[in-house]
Amino acid sequence: MAKRLSKRARQKLFIYEYEKSLFNISKACTEVGIERSTFYAWEKKDKLFKKELSQKVDRWGDLIENKMTTLALKGDSKLLMFLAKTKLKHRGYVEKTDELELKGSVQFIIKGVEDTYPKVEEEVKKEDDENKSE
Repeated sequence: MAKRLSKRARQKLFIYEYEKSLFNISKACTEVGIERSTFYAWEKKDKLFKKELSQKVDRWGDLIENKMTTLALKGDSKLLMFLAKTKLKHRGYVEKTDELELKGSVQFIIKGVEDTYPKVEEEVKKEDDENKSE
């Protein structure tokens, strides 16, 4: 009968399988022979495991970011703009949205229902008056 791996050994094996599967929790759990609930319990209760997991994900993010930068610098203008907007916000490369301040009332005219709006407004006013009198 094969000796069962220690918790720490299973955690290290999980981290290896997790990275190998491109961070697919289900696949890594299956490969190690643990339930997803075990993974989540380790992640919640074991600081060392959580730290090692985080380091692997950060390392993967760094690799992706480096590849994106290489492609952007080779002429991928969309990727270059994406990187500028996400990494150079402090230099002003951000999506700007204009805020519109509305003052007063706004009327909506929807083709075919122009005569419906006044009726709805009257019904709402009538309901408000009824609620006030109760």
